[in-house]
Amino acid sequence: MNDVLKFIQAQNHLDAKSDTSRTLGGDGLLRSLESRIRSLVQGVQYGVKSDIKQLAQLGIQFNRSGTLDFSQDKFNNTLAKNPSSVQAFLAGDGFTTGFVTSLKRMIKTLLDSSFGPIALRRIALQDDIDRADQRIENMEKQLARKEKTLRAKFAHLEQTMSKLKSQSGALAQIGSAGGGGSIPNFSGAKVKK
Repeated sequence: MNDVLKFIQAQNHLDAKSDTSRTLGGDGLLRSLESRIRSLVQGVQYGVKSDIKQLAQLGIQFNRSGTLDFSQDKFNNTLAKNPSSVQAFLAGDGFTTGFVTSLKRMIKTLLDSSFGPIALRRIALQDDIDRADQRIENMEKQLARKEKTLRAKFAHLEQTMSKLKSQSGALAQIGSAGGGGSIPNFSGAKVKK
């Protein structure tokens, strides 16, 4: 498993010279998803009956590299001081407020099989694949027609070459006979002037 992870990391290694427009880093959908998640994690939870309004107050926040840091000490201290506020922030009313409710709603929206951005992207990519497959099929048909035409031309060329070889052989026989051989329809009579 470590070898697989190392391979994946090596294939996805980015540095200052990397062209991220050709990687997933340049993908608009991923940037949009990242922005939504970042907004949820960093944003304020409105409507919760709690002194805690953001995950950062529980020791969960983004770092400079774009990953989440979790401060176990800060979380434990906040939980020890005010467990009901932590619960109210995370659970909310279970329907419209609370971090977990907001997270579930976001995930449901993102993964919606009909109108979610991931499903729509999948459909768009499948359409691109279908169009590419159709272009390939059309090109293969064109190549097959071109091959058929070239084979016919080649067969005709071979017939022509065969005829030329037989005519060349006949002329060579006439030439080897010293020119005295009889040529059909040629009587050798002199023409009157």
